[in-house]
Order: sequence, then C-alpha cells, then structure tokens
Amino acid sequence: MNSDTDESMEINREHMLEMERSLRSVNIDYQQVGFYQSTYLNTHCDRNFLDSVFDYLEEMNEAIAIIYDPLKTKLGHLSLRAFKLSSAAFNLYKAEKDFTAEMLRDNMVTYENLFQEIPVVVKNS
Repeated sequence: MNSDTDESMEINREHMLEMERSLRSVNIDYQQVGFYQSTYLNTHCDRNFLDSVFDYLEEMNEAIAIIYDPLKTKLGHLSLRAFKLSSAAFNLYKAEKDFTAEMLRDNMVTYENLFQEIPVVVKNS
C-alpha cells in the first residue's frame, strides 16, 4: 500500500471512531455490523464491492453488506438484499488478494457461490 492509501484509511478509521463516540454519547446504538451500498439493477458485484466486503469481514467476523436498489423500489418493489463473502471466497481472498479467474476456477469459487445471500425481513410495527 502506498502512503496516500494508508493515510486515507487512517482518516476513515478515525472518522468512524468519532462517529461511534458521538452516537454513544446520545444513547444511540453504535455497533457496526457492516455497510450498505445503493446500486441499480444489482450492479453491485464488482471488485470494489468484493474488497469492501472482505475488509469488513476481516475486521468483524459476521459483517454483512446491505444492497439497496432505489430504481426497483421506485417501481414499487422494496429492494433490500444482504450478502457476506462465502467461506471459500474469503479464504481464497485472504491467501491471495490479487487472485485471477483461473484461481477462482481452481478453487471452485463461482459467481453463484462467491457471496452468501442472507434473508432480509422487514417488519412494520
């Protein structure tokens, strides 16, 4: 990593800690469980998304990514999906971050099993 990336990551980490302190001070739940991303028509599955999911899972074992599709929602279908990196993909990514398609194939990691989808239930009280 270059120093710009390290500095940026440190700034982001400091910001997150400051936000957690602020939320805690006003008695709001501050425990982080992952992140969310807004996307159109399920176009979220790219290298940046993969990197983000891996980084969160490395920090928090049960971290998830919530995907929200405003276009589908605007058409009347609330679109919330939750994902985490599959165990096979996590182990491959941990061993070799610059993996290739051949490495995915050799480890039997496909698009279908790259991520594990977690059911989302929304209840209105």
